[in-house]
Amino acid sequence: MSVVKLDGRKELFSVAKLRESVSRAAADVGVEVNGAVEVSVNRDVSTWELADMVQLELLRRAIDKPELALVAKSHLLGRIYKETFGKDFLKTKVGYGERAAARFKSLVDAGSS
Repeated sequence: MSVVKLDGRKELFSVAKLRESVSRAAADVGVEVNGAVEVSVNRDVSTWELADMVQLELLRRAIDKPELALVAKSHLLGRIYKETFGKDFLKTKVGYGERAAARFKSLVDAGSS
């Protein structure tokens, strides 16, 4: 199975990359996931479809472990920041919120000059 990236490239689905994505989101909100999220992919999916699947699974598991809802939120924010500010924005694995606010302020300041 492949993941279709935003630029149209296809990349083989990687469980390791999926786990890393969830781990980064969890670290950003101080939650331990220990492989709590498994997503089964049996067809080609887009990057956004895969992210939706991950967030849905996190929210399902939040019924028993409520802090996973925070991880789902962090994962979604990471996706929004990546789309808004570019993928390099996520190279630093933590502090999405603070860095996004600072970046947004710099864009506003640049626009008002």
